[in-house]
Amino acid sequence: MTIMKRLVLVTVLAVGAWAQETDTRRTWNVFNGRLWVTLSEPAKSAYVIGIWEGALAIDDKRAIEDYNDKTTFDETARGIDLFYREPANMPVPVNIAMMLVTAKNNGASAADLDNRITKIRRLIVQKDPPPEVTKN
Repeated sequence: MTIMKRLVLVTVLAVGAWAQETDTRRTWNVFNGRLWVTLSEPAKSAYVIGIWEGALAIDDKRAIEDYNDKTTFDETARGIDLFYREPANMPVPVNIAMMLVTAKNNGASAADLDNRITKIRRLIVQKDPPPEVTKN
């Protein structure tokens, strides 16, 4: 292989690896707040519906536990907007943000929510795989 071909190959591989590493809109391979804030209001509501419907299809009991409250999908989307107003929350995956908003709507204490958020942020910084972070 000629030097030029090697250089091209190394460049292509390096750019590909860099592009994957710099997609800041994803945490643990799912979209986070950096994508959320770019969406329109209807798209945000559709995203919330998608999380709900997908969770129901996988495990309806867990979906009800994690995502069910007395708010509408639009209200849940607005709650997620409020969650992402805190810059430190931007890397939190949208599905986890939705779980936290649901927990808040269902009466979780501020101390409990702060504990969960701190735990999630710590795990994101450590780049650990997604754990069971939404429970105590």
